Amino acid sequence: MNIIYLTTSFPRFSGDYAGVFVYDLAKSLVDDGVCISVVAPHTERLAYREDMAGIDTHRFRYFYPTAQQKLAYGAGIPTNLRRSWLARLQIPLFLLSFFWKGFRLAKRGQVIHAHWIEPGFLGLLLARILKRPLVVSVHRFNPMGQVGRLLYRWVLPQADYILFNSSYTQRRCLEYLSVKKSGIVPPGINLKKFPLKWNLPQQKDTCLKVFALGSLLPVKGFIHLVRAMPQVLEIHPQCQFIIGGQGPEREALLTEAEKLGVAHHLQLLGRVPTEDVPKWMCEADVFVLSSVPHVSGDNEALGMVLVEAMACGTPCVASRTGGIVDVVDDCVNGFLVSPGDSGELADRIIQLLHDESMREQMGQAGREKVEKRFALDVIAHQVEDIYTQLCA
Repeated sequence: MNIIYLTTSFPRFSGDYAGVFVYDLAKSLVDDGVCISVVAPHTERLAYREDMAGIDTHRFRYFYPTAQQKLAYGAGIPTNLRRSWLARLQIPLFLLSFFWKGFRLAKRGQVIHAHWIEPGFLGLLLARILKRPLVVSVHRFNPMGQVGRLLYRWVLPQADYILFNSSYTQRRCLEYLSVKKSGIVPPGINLKKFPLKWNLPQQKDTCLKVFALGSLLPVKGFIHLVRAMPQVLEIHPQCQFIIGGQGPEREALLTEAEKLGVAHHLQLLGRVPTEDVPKWMCEADVFVLSSVPHVSGDNEALGMVLVEAMACGTPCVASRTGGIVDVVDDCVNGFLVSPGDSGELADRIIQLLHDESMREQMGQAGREKVEKRFALDVIAHQVEDIYTQLCA
């Protein structure tokens, strides 16, 4: 099979987190004998065409000089559009370049697979012109503004198959519109990159560690984790809280920790390279994702960091919101708590820190769930089956 991927985000270099789950899926399919060609935006100092571990990667230039291409990557297209008038100016050129590069490749493809709704718009045009089946992966359903609503209403009902990353995303979409065929296919995780912590040499460390990872944004709820710290430290005074990620909330987190008198127990790592994530997950005794709903009503679509933690055998405490409930089974592989409730969050962290056997039991249950539901080879086989159905 020859499959064409259309995406606005794809790794630019080794260790880049941009669109890494798109790359991982493509790589797994290539290893299984599927031919994958990717169309993605160009950025400065990148090759226009590159073989990335067997993935035929094509990058389209949409502005000159290339250093002034402002629309893709960085903080993401929505944020780039808000921050830069030049990014807004580049939209027509971006779409035209994307379409032309996609058209040239899709002529020899059997299936067009668009990741996110914006490439889905171009994918639908190409699918109708070239009479190819269209698959659209919806990683988040949040139709903001009139243009966003029109895109969803036009693209998704006409696509041949919709892949939703979680039951939450699927439910939100199907409440809003109808589609031909759909299924829940979350991003897969390469278990070779996430070893089970018990299989690693054990380091003597008397300090318990609570780890959290994500963009430092209000919706990630890190402020509630900081506010839970004093209660946890009353019981476990040597516990260290480690947060990885970048974002505008950094100073607010430090200020809150200082106000609560717990700053010396808080470590902000900044950006964590993808290759370092398994190390931090394995070293953690508990992983926390304390997301809260956005003011728009949108929630955490899935929470892949939870899957990564569980793959390493680390039990999780997470907010009972959005797609998180697809990952964490309450009292089985972790605990679910009310969003924004620092007290309940602290209680569940204390419970896990206090009971090593519980941590091991939940960690094992988490690893087993990841192997059955989120392993990359499992996801790749599901996606390949869908391609085969559409090509029949």
